[in-house]
Amino acid sequence: MKPSYAAYAMKLNGESSDTCEIVKKLFLSKDSDSISSVLVNYDEKDSKELRELILSTNCIAQVSAISPNFEDHEWKGSFWDINYHDRREEYYYNNFMRNLGGKFSIFFFESNLNQEYFWEKMRYLKGRTTFVFNSEEGLKESNIVKNGMGIRGMFTTDAVILSKDLIHVLSINLSKENTKVVEYLNSINKKDLLFTDINPVYQAILYKYLPVKMRDDLNSYRIHSMDNKEVFTKSLDWLIKKGKIDPKEIAKLIKIISSIEK
Repeated sequence: MKPSYAAYAMKLNGESSDTCEIVKKLFLSKDSDSISSVLVNYDEKDSKELRELILSTNCIAQVSAISPNFEDHEWKGSFWDINYHDRREEYYYNNFMRNLGGKFSIFFFESNLNQEYFWEKMRYLKGRTTFVFNSEEGLKESNIVKNGMGIRGMFTTDAVILSKDLIHVLSINLSKENTKVVEYLNSINKKDLLFTDINPVYQAILYKYLPVKMRDDLNSYRIHSMDNKEVFTKSLDWLIKKGKIDPKEIAKLIKIISSIEK
């Protein structure tokens, strides 16, 4: 059976935080305590499968690269454009992309698991960030609004909560543009509500009126997984041309491309 390959790319906060170290502890050191911490909020079945995934997966390369800024003409066809091309119509896309220019790195992994299954489980292991009232207070129980899971779950992001005061401001700003959204906001005005729990029908228009920090808090800037063959191979092609790759690593990447493309 030929090997399967996957990758994690470190985004804005992934480079500057301990995200890279956690990935190394999982896939290089196979550190038992780190594995248990990352898996703590999965159910028993998922936790068992993901532990087996980690223990059977090897990190085979780490590559550095520099992404052009979103406003740069070279953005088109660059790494993040390739990876988020299918999300161009999403309401958060432009705000998200403006934060992805500059240095980033990618870890490549090898496994004997089925390729599609490997991508799926690595994406699931990436997880979701823990929402807290105040990031400075960390992961103490009284500060947690909603538990995260996986690698992202080891980090906190200030929860975007529609408080009574914020709902009042949003209602005023939207009163002439969309009365249905105002009616919806009025219907939830008696309780605080996480933005992620808001009816998806109204999220796009409300997002535009949130403060910039809140919009940033709603996006993940730590870690990204490449989830399918087309994105994976196009990303590797770009990295070989543009990345800061040690000559010894180029052969590994070409081998990966050849394997995935067959």
